[in-house]
Amino acid sequence: MPARRPAAARALGQAPRSLQRHLRDAGTSFQRELDAARVRVAQRLLETSRASLTEIALDVGCASPQHFSALFRRVTGQTPSAWRTSRSGATAQSQVKR
Repeated sequence: MPARRPAAARALGQAPRSLQRHLRDAGTSFQRELDAARVRVAQRLLETSRASLTEIALDVGCASPQHFSALFRRVTGQTPSAWRTSRSGATAQSQVKR
């Protein structure tokens, strides 16, 4: 189920317009915060699981793997695959140093 501003506002005990106004005053938007949250969850999954990019895309609420890749690249500057590879290399190096 896609995240919607009215449902998020209700969960926070606010009217949708009030939530929109608070986010605008903070220099952000509902969509920007939703995108950031999706990428944070995706990063955790990329780092801690062997799930495919398609599975992760669906798990974080993206309509398609293409949408997920475009979102991830826009937010992080890297593709999900490149990000996962860079993190797995860093993790392997830190384990060797111990």
